[in-house]
Amino acid sequence: MTVGLRVDVDSIADALAVPELLLLLKKYDSKATFFITTGPDETVRNISHYSGKNFFRLPMQRYIPGLFQSILRRNVESHPSLGVLKDSCHEIGLHGYRHYEWMNYLNKKNKVEISNMIETGCKFFEKEFGVSPRSFSSPGFATSEEYLLALDDFGFDYSSDFYGFHPFYPEAGDKKFDTLQMPVRIPSPCEMGNDEEKILGKIKELNKKYHFILYIHPSCEILYRKKLLESILGCAGNTVALRELYENTADIRS
Repeated sequence: MTVGLRVDVDSIADALAVPELLLLLKKYDSKATFFITTGPDETVRNISHYSGKNFFRLPMQRYIPGLFQSILRRNVESHPSLGVLKDSCHEIGLHGYRHYEWMNYLNKKNKVEISNMIETGCKFFEKEFGVSPRSFSSPGFATSEEYLLALDDFGFDYSSDFYGFHPFYPEAGDKKFDTLQMPVRIPSPCEMGNDEEKILGKIKELNKKYHFILYIHPSCEILYRKKLLESILGCAGNTVALRELYENTADIRS
C-alpha cells in the first residue's frame, strides 16, 4: 500500500534537522510533504509546560537545539536550513502562522482573525519560497467551524487538519466545506511511546491493508528516533508526498 509522509516543521529545532532528513529520504527513495510554519518561533512560551522532571527529556529535549533562536523570536520559515527544500523534489505547504498561538488559541478566534493569520502566513511563505502555498495543515490539528470557513476562502487544493482513514470534505450541520481534507492516520512515532518494536509493528500492519498518511517532526524522529524512522522508511516502500495521494482523489472531488 502507499504511505504518504507529512513532515511538520513547527520550530527552528525542526528546521535545523531538515537537511539530515532529506538525506535519509533520498537514501530510501522517499518523498514527503513539508508543512512549514511561519512567523516567530515561540517555543520559549511553552517552557512552563515542560517544567520539572521532564525538562531535559522528550518532548522538551527536541526543542533545545533551537531554543536560543526562539528566545530571539526568529522566524521559522526564514531559517537557512530550509533553503534545501527550495530546489528539492518534495512538496512544501503552509503550516499556519505563529504555531504556538495558533494551536493554543484558535478556538477563541473568529473567521476574520483566522483569515488574517492565514493571509499573513501566505505572505511570509511566498516571500521566502517564491511561490504561493497550495496546501495547508493546521498547527496542532486545531480546528473550528470558524477556521473551516476561513480556510475555504483561500482555495488551497487540500488541507490536512484531522485524524482519519480517507480523504473527505468536513461537514457541520447542513454546511459542507469546500476544502478537501487529507487526514493523518496515526500519531507520530515520537507520540506513540517508547516501544519501538510495537510502533514499527503497527505501521507494518497498517501498510499491509491501507493507503495512509504518517506524520513526523524532524527534531524528534531525526534526532532521537532515527533508527526507528529508518526502519519505517524501509518497510513503507517509498513514501510519497501528500500531493500524489491528493491527485488520486478525482472521484471524490468531481
